[in-house]
Amino acid sequence: MKVLLGTGLGFLGVGGLGSYTRTLSAGLAHLQVENRLVYPPPYSVFDRYIAGIQACGNLDRARVALTRLRTKRVARMARELLRADGDFTLIHTQDVLLARSMADCGLPLVTTVHGPLSREARMLGRGSRDYLRYLETAEREAYHAARAIIAVDTGQKEIVVNDFQVPPEKVHVVLNAVNTDIFAPTRPTAPIRERYLLVPRRLVRKNGVHVAIRALGALSNATVNLWIAGDGPERKALEALVTDLRLQGRVRFLGDVPREAMINLLNSASGVIIPSVPADGVIEASSIAALEGMAMGKPVYASNIGGLAEMIRHGDTGWLFPAGKDAMLADLLRQHLDDRKSSQMMGGRARAYVIAHHSLPVWLNAIMGVYQHACS
Repeated sequence: MKVLLGTGLGFLGVGGLGSYTRTLSAGLAHLQVENRLVYPPPYSVFDRYIAGIQACGNLDRARVALTRLRTKRVARMARELLRADGDFTLIHTQDVLLARSMADCGLPLVTTVHGPLSREARMLGRGSRDYLRYLETAEREAYHAARAIIAVDTGQKEIVVNDFQVPPEKVHVVLNAVNTDIFAPTRPTAPIRERYLLVPRRLVRKNGVHVAIRALGALSNATVNLWIAGDGPERKALEALVTDLRLQGRVRFLGDVPREAMINLLNSASGVIIPSVPADGVIEASSIAALEGMAMGKPVYASNIGGLAEMIRHGDTGWLFPAGKDAMLADLLRQHLDDRKSSQMMGGRARAYVIAHHSLPVWLNAIMGVYQHACS
């Protein structure tokens, strides 16, 4: 088997999409499944200039033109690979844009649903008419063209089936995974003496970072700080919230953090907070950041929604609280943060759970099953 992996959503830097795709490529190679990965380069100033001219200065249409340009570019790269080597078995895309562009290639097409693209555009303030129509059309056509669809949690499957009338047997739920050899409790390479809780989240509304900040503000006598690893459009608003709550000395914004540094941050953290909230119909899927924290043997405090609720058993492999309820998160932290023995036991159970259900061998076996289904 030989697989063409690709995404039209941009460079695979930090974040869940990049982690998923790089891990999948490396995992397939470990199974001796040859694969090639294609993705578009970042936009250039010239790209934006051309899109603006094509759209006659209309921002909505310019966004569509830019996205089409990027998708067309990566689709051309993928087709050149297919022409150069005719031995590919199937195509596995990580988004609907590239999936729709590759639907006529004559190979079985698999696409992964990491999140509802049109809903995420609304959440990010890109909900203009032409752009949303473009994304919704891409979703509908891609889902119906694909031979098989991988949904990263049950909620994503329900969206595909209910919103786009896709037969449920075509959608396979395969929750995310983590490399438990890399994300494993070890002695930190550069020990951090400060006591902190880690929030490894992009700064967008659905990640609910404000909930963690407010919960910290309620811990007036605590000797723990909050470190936020991630960046995004909500940063200024979150920094203003920190100032309003007079938490400047207790909250640290680290920006985007590469994987090697993230491993050290997790190793030294007292716990991991995943405070996701629903936003414009977008609900947290099976968070890779949560799995990484669990694999590192850390107590994870997470919102009781979406894929998080599928992965974490409250009081056994982590702590769950109602989404958006910062007071209830603060109560959990008061009860359990200083109980180091209990936290270590919970971290051990969390790691054992991840190894059994979300490690690479389990995950790759499920994905290979989807590939075989698509090829048959």
